[in-house]
Amino acid sequence: MLDGAAVADAILEKSSLLIYVMDLDGRVIRINRKMQEVTGYDTNECPDGEALLESLYPDPGYRRVVRVIHDGWAHNRHVRDQITLVSTAASGVHNVAWSTSRFKSDGDTLGYVAMGVDVTDHKRIDQWARLQSGVLESLRDGVVIADNEGKIIA
Repeated sequence: MLDGAAVADAILEKSSLLIYVMDLDGRVIRINRKMQEVTGYDTNECPDGEALLESLYPDPGYRRVVRVIHDGWAHNRHVRDQITLVSTAASGVHNVAWSTSRFKSDGDTLGYVAMGVDVTDHKRIDQWARLQSGVLESLRDGVVIADNEGKIIA
C-alpha cells in the first residue's frame, strides 16, 4: 500500500521548488532541501512564522508588507507568483516567486504551504535584455552584429 506521508516526503525533498509548511499555530513544520540550500535556513533557525519572516526579510519595512500577505493565508487569501526579495544566511538576495495554498484532511484545514521558484537568473537576463535594447535604440548610426569569428550576423 502506498504511504501518503512517504510520497509527500519524497516530493518535498526532490522538488526544485523552495517549500515551507506551517501549521495553524504558526509553527514551521517543514523546510525542504531546496529552500535550505538557497536560503541557508532550516526549522532550527526558523521554528515559527515570525522567525522565518525575520530571517528571510530582515528589513522591518519590507517585512511588514510581506507579513500582510503571509497573514492573509489564515483568511484564505493566497498568492500566486508573488515575487519577493529573499535574504539568505550568506547575505545574498534572491528573487522568489511564491504561491501558497492550504492543506486539508477530511475538510479541515491543517496548515499552509508556500512554494517558491527562484527567478533571480530570469530577472538578471530580463534586465540585461532591456539594457541591450535601450543601447541599440539609442544608436543613431547603423549597427553591425558579428559573431566571435567576425562573420556578420545582423
